[in-house]
Amino acid sequence: MAYAAKLIICCGQEEVEQIPVSETVFIGRRKKGSPVEVQVDCPFAAEMHGKLIKEECGYTYRDLGSEYGTYYNGGKIGSRYTEGNHHVKLSDGDVLKIDNPQFGTGDDRAVVIIFRGREEDKCEWKVLELEDKDASFFLSCREETGGEEIQEEQSAEGGELPKRFALLKHDGHRWTVTEHNTKYGIYVNGQLIKERQGLNPLDVVRIGKTLFLYRSGRLEYNHHEASGNRLTIHIEERSVWKMFRRQLLLKDIDLTVEPGAMVLVLGGSGAGKTTFVNAVMGYEKARGTITKDGVDVYKNYNRMKYDIGFVPQQDWLRLEDSVIETLENAAEIKLPERVTAAERKGRVEEVLALMGLERERDSLVGKLSGGQRKRLSIAVEYIVDPSLFFLDEPDSGLDGIMARHLMACLREIADNNKIILVITHSPDRIIDLFDKVIVLAKGKEDNVGHLAFYGSPREAKEFFETDSMEGIVRKMNREDEGGEGLSDIYIEKYRQIEEI
Repeated sequence: MAYAAKLIICCGQEEVEQIPVSETVFIGRRKKGSPVEVQVDCPFAAEMHGKLIKEECGYTYRDLGSEYGTYYNGGKIGSRYTEGNHHVKLSDGDVLKIDNPQFGTGDDRAVVIIFRGREEDKCEWKVLELEDKDASFFLSCREETGGEEIQEEQSAEGGELPKRFALLKHDGHRWTVTEHNTKYGIYVNGQLIKERQGLNPLDVVRIGKTLFLYRSGRLEYNHHEASGNRLTIHIEERSVWKMFRRQLLLKDIDLTVEPGAMVLVLGGSGAGKTTFVNAVMGYEKARGTITKDGVDVYKNYNRMKYDIGFVPQQDWLRLEDSVIETLENAAEIKLPERVTAAERKGRVEEVLALMGLERERDSLVGKLSGGQRKRLSIAVEYIVDPSLFFLDEPDSGLDGIMARHLMACLREIADNNKIILVITHSPDRIIDLFDKVIVLAKGKEDNVGHLAFYGSPREAKEFFETDSMEGIVRKMNREDEGGEGLSDIYIEKYRQIEEI
């Protein structure tokens, strides 16, 4: 499947429009006969206003020197009258706006465009009327509550207040939103807020995957249905026996991974990354529960193991076989007996194309480059089309260009509603391809691996107050390992956030 994104567009008082995009498109003012692919009904938009550029691993937006420019997450990125950068790389949830502030803050003439990095779970847009200015509302996202995204404050009286929410309330002048310990943070027009924020028409509030679009007199939001193929991880502990003594390796790890996510497993030396992956796969069971799409992996391991792929750091390929022979043998061994010969052949050809190995189909494995051999190792495991895929340092020994190409292939696999967990020691060169980061850290006091963070790469940098993934590892490592020895501080910091 091609890398699919979506533009959520709101022009003035028109209904929200959702436009899927899978290639480079132009954005401009609606006009009869215009060749522009994405047309908006906005007087401030030029006939050829901007360009959404599809690149190998995402999208970039460029303002084409328009008169009024484009606002990106609240800041202006360019117009024909301004100098500086006119293009930005887009991340999921980024907000573009075409407006002229000289006309005030009304929502009848401007246009807002929300970028969604890939196809969403099935959702519909709902409307909350804001006629009663004395009412207050709790906003959250379905990932946090498993239920509705909005609750009216009165309905919570006599009951338990949600643990994580944003408060929408009118202060006598305008509607405001205040953050109250949400797990994912609150973004207004792409900017993380820490305190109360007043809302202007066409402001976009984002919590997790849920979007709230404020318009005069109402709030519109994308209501998500429950996702299938969700991975839920609850590890109470993972231990081993050594010299008649029980040694604790991991403890208290709880998180949920949504389908379509590519997740980086990050941690310093001895933090328990491989132990964690083995426990989630069911290869080395922990005390706890691992479920995929509601099915217990441990209790149903004989059935679930065929839905799980694992590519170790060291490949075990036969050097004297050709690429096509390797995949044909894998298909014959791994695919169920009910799969016909024609279906096996089709699957082999599909995986060959996905991993970019068509030109090497007749080459001997022993003659392949390091990157080609690693892609073949991935193809061997992916032949059964697993929904959970684990990879241990797949880019080890590869240069930056080859590593990025390999990870781009994994990104495409994840976009097919799969879940991919990757351990790598060179994360910063490909971090933009990941949706989430799991940070494991070994406590200095108990010498046990704990969950120190789970969230997006951007949120991880904010949480650890660093500008790189390597900077996170450096903070987690002990001083005698070249680190700062701060693991206990961040383990406790994340634990307190989770308990709120």
